[in-house]
Order: sequence, then structure tokens, then C-alpha cells
Amino acid sequence: MNFESIVRSPWFYSSPGPISLAYYGTITIVGAYLLTQRIQYKKRKWLLALTDSFFLNGFIILSGDLIWIGICAVRFLPSYPDSLFQVVSVLGRDVVGMVLCYFLVGNLIKKGIIKFGKNTLYAYLLLIGFLLVDFGMAANPTWTDWTYAVRQGCSTNYILASLLFSYGIGKVLSALLVYTWWKKD
Repeated sequence: MNFESIVRSPWFYSSPGPISLAYYGTITIVGAYLLTQRIQYKKRKWLLALTDSFFLNGFIILSGDLIWIGICAVRFLPSYPDSLFQVVSVLGRDVVGMVLCYFLVGNLIKKGIIKFGKNTLYAYLLLIGFLLVDFGMAANPTWTDWTYAVRQGCSTNYILASLLFSYGIGKVLSALLVYTWWKKD
């Protein structure tokens, strides 16, 4: 694959794709609604709640992405050593993003607006277990990322299988992770 093939790919094959953007938008709006129930904002209630929700959910989603890229690196870096810079860049992006999110909304985490509890730990363990199975089954990275499979010219059945299994179950587990952080005991 070369740079030109990436540039020529339709916009909806990029990452994050339209399904991911709809997912992130939905959890941001739901989180904003929950925040308006838990916090008394003085001005611009919905704008502040949307912003806080975006960064709170960003912290949660980036933590899952950090796990994903870590397992991806362990599985595929020996076969694709030229991808080391990309792996390090993504790890750096996730860590910097989490630090930024925590810097902006860490006070809400400290106040217990979202909580890391026993169920959150179970959700992380379930995510790790799924990723270990998913990456263990994968012969190459196209199985774990449907947009990559499209860019590599895989068959439609392969792309759909990747989309439904790897991406679909991954999003469900990601939603479970978000739910366990936001759930009030």
C-alpha cells in the first residue's frame, strides 16, 4: 500500500468512520444529558455539559484504544517492524489525549461524576479478553480494522466479517466500558 491509495480512498473508509462518529456523538449527547442531571451549571448548561461529556468520554475511549494499540503492537509488530513509528505515534496520541482530557475534566472524575468501580474493572478485563481472541485469530491487521481491509482490497465477505466481528463487538464492549464508568451505584 502506498500513500496515493490512502489519499484516493473515500472519506468514509478513514478512521474514525461514520459509524464511529455516530457512536461518539451518541455517547457525548447521552453523557451531556446525565451531566445536566448531576451538575448544576450556572450558564450555557448544554454547551458546558456537551464539552464536559466529550472529554469525559474521550478519557474512557482513549483508555480502551490504548489497550487496543498495545495488544496490536504485541501481535503484529514482530511481523511488521517498519510500523514501529506508527505504533509509537498512536500510543503517544492516546496518552497525550488522556492527559489532556484529565486536565480538562479531572475535577469531575475526582468528584465521582464518573467512577472506576468493580464493574468497570470487569468491563476492561472483558475488553482485553476479546482483543486477545480477536488479535489471536487475525492472520494480519486487515481482520482487526475493516477500513484497513477495504483499503487493502479484501473481499466483501471478509470486510463484512471484520466489520461485524472485530468492529461490532469492539464497539459493544466499548459502550459497556462507557456505561460502567457512568453508572451510578
